Amino acid sequence: MKKLLFFALCLLLTVPLLAGCGKADAGKTSDASAASDSTAEDPDIVYKKPADVAGIDQTAEDPSNEVLTFSYDKEGRVTGCSYALDGHQIAIVYTYNDEENTVQLTAFSDDIVAALEEYDLPGAFDAARGFTEYKGYYFRGYNFQK
Repeated sequence: MKKLLFFALCLLLTVPLLAGCGKADAGKTSDASAASDSTAEDPDIVYKKPADVAGIDQTAEDPSNEVLTFSYDKEGRVTGCSYALDGHQIAIVYTYNDEENTVQLTAFSDDIVAALEEYDLPGAFDAARGFTEYKGYYFRGYNFQK
């Protein structure tokens, strides 16, 4: 039930975002929260990346725990991560572009966009690789180590 509610929330919050935003350049990132609890644009927005909030068991099939909850697509890629932070609900939506092999991460603090980032993915998805952390976010099935 939690995952269904999380998915519905993500869908409701993503539709207006997609209607008003253009595509960012592949490989570029707009990281407004690099080393802070809040964004540079608005210090009242509460946000931390998931890896800065809690660790996970990267060997688990689903490392959701009492702090972080993950959702997945049919291939097994992470499509969402949610958690509470200082009384605010944080929801991160992972949107994959298979043609360009990129992922866009849209982080919401309650109903406000707190961060919008895009990364190149390192090769093909393979669920057998398990979980990894990259730039503060958790991914499944990709090896960002070079």
